[in-house]
Amino acid sequence: MQPTPMTRIHRRLSFTTRLVIFAIAGQCLFGDLQAALQREGDNVVLTDKPRCRFAWPEWDYTNISNPLLLTKNTLDRSIIGIMRIRAGDTLPRGKTKITATMSTQQISALLRENVLGRGQRIDSLTADNTTISGAPAVRLRFTEPASPARRRAVEYGFVKGGYFFYLLFSAVDDPDYVNVLKDFQRIVSTFKVLD
Repeated sequence: MQPTPMTRIHRRLSFTTRLVIFAIAGQCLFGDLQAALQREGDNVVLTDKPRCRFAWPEWDYTNISNPLLLTKNTLDRSIIGIMRIRAGDTLPRGKTKITATMSTQQISALLRENVLGRGQRIDSLTADNTTISGAPAVRLRFTEPASPARRRAVEYGFVKGGYFFYLLFSAVDDPDYVNVLKDFQRIVSTFKVLD
């Protein structure tokens, strides 16, 4: 039996309607992914749990979930990372489990273990205590004299609300280093855990 002109229109309409529905669903899905990072004036909020707010440095992002990865130019030149790790888990290169009640001495040891576990040569490794979002924190600073370019890095760690917050910065040691470091320091100084 030959399809009638009305049947052909119905099939096309059905196909077109299905195509539109898939396009809308894809847009909704993409919108939901973008919603994980919401702009609030000069700040952004990571909306997935645990939520946090910080000053937006106007860098590009390569990932907006956990971890959030930012770059000013390319990842091989500069990177800022923000990880939220649930108590009971470990840092990417660590072996020690994170606890919800870690002291600054334990956090310092945890950060050192993670950095040294990368298997790269590390120079000038120093640690000092500070405060972020009202919680005791540790700042670790070091250099990576690897080729092709020497890199300088700063990492922070603190525990709040059953999560370990790991803020890291690494950049090539060049004339722009001071400017990109200021962007990271602005993130750290405004970082607030919301829940």
